[in-house]
Amino acid sequence: MKIIFDATFGEGWVDSLTAFFRSHREPRPRFQHIHDVFDRNMSDDVWVPKFAEIDCLIISGDAGRRKPRLPAICRQYNKTHIILSPTLQMCDKFTQARAIIVLWPDIVRAADYLKGTRLQIQPTDSKHERFRLVKKD
Repeated sequence: MKIIFDATFGEGWVDSLTAFFRSHREPRPRFQHIHDVFDRNMSDDVWVPKFAEIDCLIISGDAGRRKPRLPAICRQYNKTHIILSPTLQMCDKFTQARAIIVLWPDIVRAADYLKGTRLQIQPTDSKHERFRLVKKD
């Protein structure tokens, strides 16, 4: 399973997740940061289409303030994508990484959803200790 993290996540953060998942059973997930592939100034409407034919999920912490919005672009190119909730976007990177780890079985199942599905990671408590993955739209 290939997971693409967008520019809202730091490369070091993705490297840490990669190191953590090295102990995962085969097949291990393959994490890639968008800046490992494309220029830092490339907009979503340019890089997302380049992944149209690649079997992968996109994970974003993008608040979607710029147009065109990432969810609309992903839907146009049938890319299943996971967005952090606004509350989780405000949390530290450790909490965001922990959410990915805790929800990993749900994220794996999301790969089988209808292409273009939008999901959101949400904390379920005020201390941000528990999370859920919710289908949106």
